[in-house]
Amino acid sequence: MKTVNREQLAVEVELHRQKGSKGLLVLGEPGMGKTYSLKTHRMVSAIDLALDYQTMGIESVKEKINAMMSYEGLKVTIDDLGSEDRVKNFGTDLDPIAFVIQKIYSINQINPDQPVRLFMTSNFLPKTLTEKYGERVMDRLYELCDIVNLKDTNLRRI
Repeated sequence: MKTVNREQLAVEVELHRQKGSKGLLVLGEPGMGKTYSLKTHRMVSAIDLALDYQTMGIESVKEKINAMMSYEGLKVTIDDLGSEDRVKNFGTDLDPIAFVIQKIYSINQINPDQPVRLFMTSNFLPKTLTEKYGERVMDRLYELCDIVNLKDTNLRRI
């Protein structure tokens, strides 16, 4: 895991969006500028995806992710990885973020020449994310994303 400041992160994001074969997971404390650095028109929060699943089911999650892939050119951007709860839809328990990570991994296994790139932010360290999602999902996330740790001043306290 590489540690970067905001200026270095901007370069990393641009490189990964333009010609990278992998996505990017940006970790860091609240207020560092992670969300701002990855912002896209179709970016969705992990909490919103969980709530969508809870109220409307897995098809709503698939719809949002497919629309993002189409609109953003095979890129999916999810904010606040790890902040969502496991939710139920009519009794079916699911972590929609784990579902999305595994689905994108499967898509990329089938079509490695045109990979879907996953961009995510999180306030949690890899150890905490592994506890939440398990080794299997995190192993796939490591394959899908380069991981950087953003260390800079808190923009909300300047």
